[in-house]
Amino acid sequence: MSSIINRMNNSLKLSYLYLLLGIIAFIVGIFVTTNTIEFTQQAINTKGKVSSLVVVETKFYPEVTFSSSSNETHKFISNSGCKPACYKKGESVNVLYLPNQPSQALLNSFVSLWVPTLLTCGIGLIFIAFSLLQIKRLKA
Repeated sequence: MSSIINRMNNSLKLSYLYLLLGIIAFIVGIFVTTNTIEFTQQAINTKGKVSSLVVVETKFYPEVTFSSSSNETHKFISNSGCKPACYKKGESVNVLYLPNQPSQALLNSFVSLWVPTLLTCGIGLIFIAFSLLQIKRLKA
C-alpha cells in the first residue's frame, strides 16, 4: 500500500492532473460567483416566513413561504440546512427572488448565497497550490 502512495506522491502526471482539476474547480467557482452577483443585483428583497422544516438525512432545511410583488404566494425549500435547526417554524426571514422566476428564490443569508462560491473557489485554490508545490518539488 505504501508503495502505491509513494508512486502517487512522486507522479508528475498526477500533479498535473490535480492542477487541471484545481483550475476547473476555480473556473466553476468564478462562474458561480458571477451568477450569484448577478442574482443579488437583479433580485427583489422581501420578507418570508418559515412554514415548516424539511428533514433531509440529519439536517433541517427551512421551507419558506413569501408573497411576490404581484401578491402571489410562493414556497421554496432553502438550499442550506443545518443540525440543529437554524430556523424555527413561523420565523421571519429575508428572501431574494427574481421577478420573472419567483420559484427560484433564496434566503438572503451568507450561507445560502456565498458558501457555494467559497467552497468551489477554495477547493480549486487548494488543489492548485498543492499541485504547484508538488510539481516544483518533483522538478527540483
